[in-house]
Amino acid sequence: MDITAAPYTNHYPALIGFMDGQPQSERINFPNNNVFVRCQLPNSGNWTNAPAKILSTTNDPGFVNFAKGNLQLRADSEVFKQLPEFRPIPFERIGIEK
Repeated sequence: MDITAAPYTNHYPALIGFMDGQPQSERINFPNNNVFVRCQLPNSGNWTNAPAKILSTTNDPGFVNFAKGNLQLRADSEVFKQLPEFRPIPFERIGIEK
């Protein structure tokens, strides 16, 4: 998919040219209410983020059953404590439909 063409540019006109290199012009990435588990934060090039609005951990943040691939979050998950505006991801609605 080409995010630099329609329908993306029609729906998100503010992003037109965002990915183009612009020397000495900072592009700011605001990953609000995002959870990063066992991976690096997206801090490369001239991208920045708001650390208070994300949770990055090397530990299980409260998955129902990570070993069996159930990435739903338990109600007592650390994610909800640190990111009160985080909305659970509807994993049951994501993926291939039969």
